[in-house]
Amino acid sequence: MIKLKSLICENLEGVLYYITPTKNLSQIKRVGILPREPQDMKDKKAVYLFPDRISLDDAMMNWMGDRFDDDEPLSLISINPQGLNIQRSVVDFEVMTYQPIPVKNIVKIEPYE
Repeated sequence: MIKLKSLICENLEGVLYYITPTKNLSQIKRVGILPREPQDMKDKKAVYLFPDRISLDDAMMNWMGDRFDDDEPLSLISINPQGLNIQRSVVDFEVMTYQPIPVKNIVKIEPYE
């Protein structure tokens, strides 16, 4: 498990990032972000997050951007990691949690362009 202090030292913005189709926002605003298995991978059921905008934007320009239709509206969710059991993924550009992320940890929701 990554200690919150260590994560925040690495992440100067103090937030984690999650990208989702905008159509999912009404459910997320009600119940938070629930763990799920990535659609094109056999990874464990979890909430996969980006530790910084550079990692997120790089993923969207490459492999992750291929998961969405070109005209599908996407939303960027900024998450406060306080109180979350955040762990490193097997790759350097993401972190994860096996627990749902409560609505109270959502700091900001904005269109991803």
